[in-house]
Amino acid sequence: GNETTVFKVNKSADGQGIRLTVNFEKTRLRDEIPSYAGAYFVKHPPIDARNMTQLRFQARSEDGSIETIWVEIKPKGKAWMHESFDVCVSSEFEEYVIDFADFQYPETISCMEEITFVFKPVSFANEDCLKGSLDMAQLSIK
Repeated sequence: GNETTVFKVNKSADGQGIRLTVNFEKTRLRDEIPSYAGAYFVKHPPIDARNMTQLRFQARSEDGSIETIWVEIKPKGKAWMHESFDVCVSSEFEEYVIDFADFQYPETISCMEEITFVFKPVSFANEDCLKGSLDMAQLSIK
């Protein structure tokens, strides 16, 4: 059938970041439809971050509806070596840090190509209201 768009990505009001707005319709969550939404950043050429120690970003769920986001870091050409981290977000802008020392596959640091920020229906504070906005800014590798 005809499926509606469940998320939008827009520049934030101040133009310094992005706003991810999601609206999952519970009746449309089926096996053949992915039950997640988000945004990803692709780096070409891939980043060699062996001289760096952290991925940093700022985020907030302005109305507190989104509780957790899943951050996934994928290396070029090695999908099985991806790194995944759950990050609990608050309603105020905070800086979140992912330490490269926590990587299961340290070689991923030498060829980071994709950084993905995802939320799923289980990420929401109210399971009867699967919608909300996530603001993100200041993505950096240091």
